[in-house]
Amino acid sequence: MIDPNPTTAPTDVVARATGPEAEQEWRANLEAIYDAILRVPVGSLLHPRSTSDIVEAALSPAALDDGIRPAGKLFWILLLGQLRDDKHRLAEYVPDDGREALEDLATRPDIVPERLIREIFEDEAAREVAADMIYDALREFQDKVNPFFAEWGLPALLKRLGPFGLGGMSKAFDGLRGEFEKRLEPEMRRFLTTFTGRGVKRAADYAIDHSGDRAFIALRKRLVRWVLDQTVASLIGSIGEPLLNQGHDVAVDIAAHALAMDSVRARRRLVVEQLVALHAAQPLGEALSQYGITARPNLDLVARATWPFVRAALSSESGARWLASLTSSAIRG
Repeated sequence: MIDPNPTTAPTDVVARATGPEAEQEWRANLEAIYDAILRVPVGSLLHPRSTSDIVEAALSPAALDDGIRPAGKLFWILLLGQLRDDKHRLAEYVPDDGREALEDLATRPDIVPERLIREIFEDEAAREVAADMIYDALREFQDKVNPFFAEWGLPALLKRLGPFGLGGMSKAFDGLRGEFEKRLEPEMRRFLTTFTGRGVKRAADYAIDHSGDRAFIALRKRLVRWVLDQTVASLIGSIGEPLLNQGHDVAVDIAAHALAMDSVRARRRLVVEQLVALHAAQPLGEALSQYGITARPNLDLVARATWPFVRAALSSESGARWLASLTSSAIRG
């Protein structure tokens, strides 16, 4: 604990601890410090309960609202600004083997879950769209094929009869057609009410049963290629920035709510505590390598990035008092 009395470290001690020579020593010792930490058993560095408490504190509602959420919003705004001006095609950000992998995924017939297909096809909105399409098709078929009303049928015959066949008969025919259509309209609507439900179900069955057909596979691959061929800016523009911002806010709200749920917190605690306890006797480096984590950080960059903070901390009033307590202890010792 820092000595609370106002004693400060001598100026030369602070200068030595924060000067250019100290910066070089910070970098020189950082690698040895890092390697030494990797050799320390996990149990000496982390305690299951306290580690879990740290994770929970970092993901608490207060931490999310006061830190992660505003920082994420700032990052999102900056990211959108970059994406709006990005004229590169999406494919340029995907390696060749990545594009092949995406197309391979598109060939899988189970890429879209069966339940999702049924939900889409059998939704009320899909029923309305199907009903309108079928209604328009029936009306067009009626107008073009019905021999009583199509241009090639009875109307054409009456026209060929000339002035002798038209006259009153034409008016009677128009009245008959109007009456027929008035009676036909509700019958068509009733038919569509029952037929559309069966129709969309059959459409869903067909899409599921034939999802592995060559035509369906070609469609999915074509969609993948189309998306990859679009520029980032055009994709962002087609979605719209207000919708993207709203989607981001909704996603953050959902994530925050899920992270704060008691059941999620309980499972998270269990996973963290079990993970720390499992590797307590292993050196940290060995435990990390067990999960394939063997990359070393660029310690030159780490030293350059962290030294300004270390120097600012040691140059502060509290840091100077701490240095004073260390030097006093060393002298007394």
